[in-house]
This record gives sequence, C-alpha cells and structure tokens, in this order.
Amino acid sequence: MNDRVSRFSQALDSLREFCETPITEDRDIAGILMAFTYCYELVWRSFQDEAVVEGWEPTGPRNAIKNAFRLGLIRSDEAETWNELQNDRNTVAHTYRKFWSENLVAVIRNQYLPLLEQSLIRLQARVKERSAPDGTESGD
Repeated sequence: MNDRVSRFSQALDSLREFCETPITEDRDIAGILMAFTYCYELVWRSFQDEAVVEGWEPTGPRNAIKNAFRLGLIRSDEAETWNELQNDRNTVAHTYRKFWSENLVAVIRNQYLPLLEQSLIRLQARVKERSAPDGTESGD
C-alpha cells in the first residue's frame, strides 16, 4: 500500500473516532478540526501522487482535486461538496470563529467524513490495481 494512502487511512480513522465521540469541551472541536485538516492534506497529496503516476505534473491542491476527478477518484455528483470541503479547510487554516467551527463539525460529520471515506476506498482500489502479483507496489 502507498505510504501516503496508509497515513490517510490512519488519519481518517482518527477523524472518525473524534466524530463519534460526544463533544464536551472546546478542545473536542479543535481536535476534529485538526484531524479534518490533516485528512485534507493527505487526501489531496494522495490524489497528486496518482496524477504523477499518470505522468501529470504536481501542481497543488486545487489541481490535484481536479485531476482526481479526471482519474475517477471523485465522482461528478461529489464535485460541489469537494469545492465546499476545500473552502472550509482554507477557512479553518486561516480563521477561527467559534460558532462557525461548531457548525463545521456537523458538516464534517455528516458530509465530509463520508466523502473522505469514499475517496480512501477509491485510492486503495487504485493502488491495489497497480500492485504486482506478489503484493508489492510496482514502479516504486
């Protein structure tokens, strides 16, 4: 398995666990937002890795997400949610507003977590398809 995809899987496990835990303190919200940010970083970089395998130049998160769409890692009915996810991640990285953060946690739980889970499934399938018969990844 691709190392970055493995780390994305682990980060997603943490995000899932944080989202399933009741929020009792501000640090619970902060933990969810941090895990969300980390998952975003790993997923777009994983998308970029897949684009590079196809011979495309690495160009950053926006283009990595566009390329993931071209590669079938993002479905057309998910494109709008991916744009919202990316915008929310940028807001988290540059702004803190308590009310907005509390609302974003609900969006992460209900929309972004399932979207990220589907992306992980597709990434894992793509990496597995590229794997050599002995189970090692070819081309590395």
